[in-house]
Amino acid sequence: MVAFSLGANSLHPFVLTAKEYSKNKNYNYSSSLLKEYYKYIKVKNAAKLLGLSEDSSSRINFTELDAIEAILPWEEPPNKNIRKVRNNRIIKEARSFGVDLSGSKGWKVIGPLPDKIGEFEFLRICLLFDSINNEGYKPEKHITGTLLYIKKNNTYSVVINHGQHRAAVLTALDYSNATILFKPNKFVIREEAANWVNVKSGLFSVDKALTVFDRIFKGEQPSTIERNWNKIIKIKN
Repeated sequence: MVAFSLGANSLHPFVLTAKEYSKNKNYNYSSSLLKEYYKYIKVKNAAKLLGLSEDSSSRINFTELDAIEAILPWEEPPNKNIRKVRNNRIIKEARSFGVDLSGSKGWKVIGPLPDKIGEFEFLRICLLFDSINNEGYKPEKHITGTLLYIKKNNTYSVVINHGQHRAAVLTALDYSNATILFKPNKFVIREEAANWVNVKSGLFSVDKALTVFDRIFKGEQPSTIERNWNKIIKIKN
């Protein structure tokens, strides 16, 4: 949803963290840009995260939802409470690294995030960087994504779903040959916005759904995040 592009000039906090770590193996979370991101990049509500204003033509007002409850116009919402799903996902991921984050709450997309979770995200990036840098990229599972497509221009963008840490580290290493898997239901065509699941249900108007699509397609951050993150990067540099 934040839509950081991956490339030579990426401002994705994971990419910047990997690049800094590559220059200084003594780099730590407490002095990292990642901590600055999680400390200062806060978004008031779901509307701000999606880059939307209040939409009276929608069934719900996204300004009344917390950012962690935001969903995309084309994605099927989870059957369970979305806040709980996102909180539990990071705890499950941490267990696979032997890290216990039981009881921790947060979402790696934005802040505020407890240091315990931020330190885990930092650890994942550093471990992945060392592994790929030393042994090459040998994934047990491929990165997965959603393809955003505009028919009239025959142009597309790829949104990473699972494998953001790997994608960020590969970007930092200037690696250009990674497989991304797409499921048939992960193709989103702009001209078919009226048929997207959360448009048909009334959660988004077509106009608001296209606003979200266009911003993410172009790799642009919501204005609040872009403005504050650019300030932090400038100060740190």
